[in-house]
Amino acid sequence: MRSVLIFFAILAFGYSSELKLGHKLKGRDDLLRVHQRAFEDTINETLNCIRYNLENGLPEFNFSSVKTVSVDDFYLNVDNLNFTGASGYAHVHDLTFTGLTSFYAPEITGTVSMIPMGYQLDINFVFQNFDLNTLYDLEMIVDGMHVHGDGNLNWKMGDLSLRLSVFLSLSDPLEIQNLSILVNIGSSHAEISGWFNDDEHSAIFTDLFNNYLVPAWVNQQPEDIDEALSPLIQDYINSMLAPGDEGGEGGEGGDGGDGGLPDGFIDALITCDANIQRN
Repeated sequence: MRSVLIFFAILAFGYSSELKLGHKLKGRDDLLRVHQRAFEDTINETLNCIRYNLENGLPEFNFSSVKTVSVDDFYLNVDNLNFTGASGYAHVHDLTFTGLTSFYAPEITGTVSMIPMGYQLDINFVFQNFDLNTLYDLEMIVDGMHVHGDGNLNWKMGDLSLRLSVFLSLSDPLEIQNLSILVNIGSSHAEISGWFNDDEHSAIFTDLFNNYLVPAWVNQQPEDIDEALSPLIQDYINSMLAPGDEGGEGGEGGDGGDGGLPDGFIDALITCDANIQRN
């Protein structure tokens, strides 16, 4: 699961590291706007490198391929998401999913800020396909109703759009600010067993899930989802980017680099052979 969250931070820093900003300021003295077309070749080459390295991994940094991601065990306390009327927990295990490397970015806009020093990045990532399979169990109260289950979820999605907006602060320490992730799902189909530990209830909920919840419900309230998830993701990414304690990870005696990222990791991730860049 850690590699999934790292993935989005890496993409953002990959772009900001590659863009050459040697243009004259226009309009306002403190801002420089960089549009996708101005760096189309560089952006496409960087995307191809990132995709290639994510698919093949970086053994020298002990970073495994994320072409297929496996999660042995993940526990979610719903109370921490601040969803109105929802409490309890959801637990998944033996989870696998593919599609993390099926992305492309049809829209990219960057703005350099001199005061405060940083880089505003807005990207629309589209993942062409996701295939998730997991065992689950949950105990929740949703609007006063007891919801529970113990079974299997198989979920296929197509054209999943993640519209990211983030400010990369170049202050010390390096951090991201004002992260926003707006989700839109193009197509979705799920098969769910074990809902209320009953086959009939599972069939009813599967129909509800496919026809009313996803993608319809998700696509109707992206701001609410953003408000619940983005702060958690931002805090997690910043905890990795923060300098490690002396003698600990990232400090003297550790692996170096920022937080949990060793020296040279980002550079290695956005670098590849010239032939791969152009594919």
